[in-house]
Parts: sequence; structure tokens; C-alpha cells
Amino acid sequence: MRPGRVGAKMKPPANPKMRLLLATFSFPPNKDGVAEASAACAQALRAHGWAVDVATAGPASLAPCAEGRGMTLHHFDIAGTGHVRHPFQGQLALYRQFLLSGCWDIIFFEGYSWPLTLAVPLFDQISARKVVVSHGYGALVWTPVPRFPFGLGALTFSVIQSLKMLHWIRKVDRWVFLSPRADLCSFYDHWLGQKIHHPGIRVIRNGLNPNQRGTGSRFREACGIPADVLVFLCVGYFSRGKNQRLALEAYRDAAVPNSRLVFIAPESNEWMDKCRDVARHVPWSAAHRGVIWLTGQSRESTLDAFAGCDIYLSASTGETQPITLLEAMREAKPWIAMKAGCIPELPGGKCVASRRAMVRTIQRLASDRRLCAELGQSGREAVTSKYSAKNFEKAYGELVMSLVNQRS
Repeated sequence: MRPGRVGAKMKPPANPKMRLLLATFSFPPNKDGVAEASAACAQALRAHGWAVDVATAGPASLAPCAEGRGMTLHHFDIAGTGHVRHPFQGQLALYRQFLLSGCWDIIFFEGYSWPLTLAVPLFDQISARKVVVSHGYGALVWTPVPRFPFGLGALTFSVIQSLKMLHWIRKVDRWVFLSPRADLCSFYDHWLGQKIHHPGIRVIRNGLNPNQRGTGSRFREACGIPADVLVFLCVGYFSRGKNQRLALEAYRDAAVPNSRLVFIAPESNEWMDKCRDVARHVPWSAAHRGVIWLTGQSRESTLDAFAGCDIYLSASTGETQPITLLEAMREAKPWIAMKAGCIPELPGGKCVASRRAMVRTIQRLASDRRLCAELGQSGREAVTSKYSAKNFEKAYGELVMSLVNQRS
């Protein structure tokens, strides 16, 4: 080996052996957006040949789900939101000790829940480089609730947490956002990062494999939906924020003949029951057949639903960059969504600001197949280029190497 010059910096290898930790409050087989995004991040890191550990909540029986993907899963029985009424509880000390005893080169924290909150007091003792991946942070967004204090307590807690962030966020080496947007709503953290001139800000958009598509005919056959019926689809947990009731009411008011609305959720809950009650009191006509409710669907079945629908609906007011919209775009399906997060940046659909606007847009797309095709094609092209898994993987590889080069 030819010796280098004395005092010269050694150039790091092109693909150094790295050990990385991904700390996330949700991971597959959970089916929420953070779980999907966390799995995509872990897979992108694994694609570069780096060892990936995953720390998350849930029973140890879920470990084979990740280990089958070449990852090592570490489960911690931790629950709560961190709010004074719902503090974090469970194996808090065990998780802290896990962080202190680890020998990772980089730790990725997905979102601002317990994996990050419990780690912040230990930052000075953890030698690993630290990356926070934001999934949106609406600290100043008030979500009214009917009972006292009408959601103001949660808003106050969120604002206090955002102020505390100023004391520790400079200890984070990279701060990853889904969009260039930086506002006081869904991207308050990005706005804050720009105001303090954080040097580690990076934008990495969600990405999908353009070829991982479903079979539409299989979905329609399983649900007994004829090929000539117009299908609207809405996927996600039922909750106040996801606002499926608004989607249901807009579909009802639009009264599109020969159509169905299909809801897919991981499980039934009180919010789904409330929507079912609304649907039961609607005199659906023979031509306007109503609603199909699906729960506990496999990943393959859900992909088939995206392939088999005609128009995707999202009434959620708390989205950042929803993967479900990207999945609709991948299948060249037009979408209609409430204006939230960076949804206005996404091609392939129409943003609306009210239920009345959603009703009009449903009616317009239902009667204009040419417009649907144009929107669908625009969305599909965006997934194959801007929002592709290839770009996502490359961006995370570059992020890791920037930290390696910075340390060398």
C-alpha cells in the first residue's frame, strides 16, 4: 500500500461499513403513514449495505417482520403522548439505557414522539451523529374539540414543546423535511429551522417504487363491484383529523350515479362507527349504491384497491405529504384532497378548501373522464421521476455520506 502524505486527510471509503439506528414510534406491520415512511427509510439505508437496527414500540413477536428485511428490531413497551394527561409510560429506562449502550454511527429519529423526546436529555452522552426526520409539526394549529378546554390545552402544550426545541435542536446534525415549504401550519418546525439558520436542513421527499402496483380487477371482484361502476376510495385510520366523515358527506351530497365509496382502515373504531351511523340514515338510491367498509386488509389487497378505484378522496386536515396520495398517483388515479401540508405541491389531483368545494369537484371529475386521465397521467409521471424510491434511496445515501465526510 502506498503511504499517504503526512498530515493529509484520508478519504473515506466509497461505501464505508456503517451501523445505523432508526428510532420510530411506528413500524410495520402497523399500517399508518409513519410506519410506511419509517420502513422506506430503513430499506433505503439497507440498500446501501449498511447495518440497520430499528427501535420501536410493540410486542417482540413482531421482530421477524423487520428481520426478514435484513434489519434487527428492538421493541420497547412504551405508550403515551408526552402530554401531562398522557405521559410516556413503560420501558423508558430500558430505552434510555439502550441508546447509551449502543455503538451506532448515526441515529435517525422519525418524528417527535417518545423515541426523540426520551433521547434529547442524553444527546451530550451519545456520540452518534443525530438526524431528525420530520413528518410535519403543526405546533400552532388549533384543532377545536367540543369539550372544555376545547383543545386549547393541547395547543398550549405543543407551543411549549416547540419553544423547548430551541434548546436542543442545534445538537442535531441533520434535520430532514418532506418539502421546501416552511410555514406556521404543517411546517412550523421547518420555519423555525430556517429562522435559527440550522446548518443541517435537508429536503427528502417520500418515494415509492413505481412498479409496485396492484391488480384492479381482483379488487373489484372481491368487493362485487362491476367494471362500469365508478369507485371512490379513501384509505387510512378513522379519526377526527383524518376527517372521513367529511368525505362521506361530500360523496353523499355529490350523488354520483352508478358509484361506490370504499373506505379501507386498519381496524374499526369509534370514528368509523360514527361514520357508519351517518351512512345508515342516508336513503341511498338503487343507482347510487352507497358505501363499502373494509378493515384488516393485507398490503396486497390495499394496493389492489388503489389499482381498482377511479378517484381517490382525502378529507384529512392534518396531512404533511401523504403516502396514500402518492400511491394513488402511482396507479395514475386522480385525487381530491383537502388543502393541507404540501398537498398543493402534488400533481395529479385537485385541492379543495371546503365540503362544498369537494362536492363540486367530485361531480366534475365523475363527469369528465378525459380530465381524470390527464390528472392521473400527471401524477404517474411525478412518481416515476420526482417521488420515486430511487431518488429517496439516493438522497438518504448522500445524507449519510455527508456526515461521514464531515467527520473524516
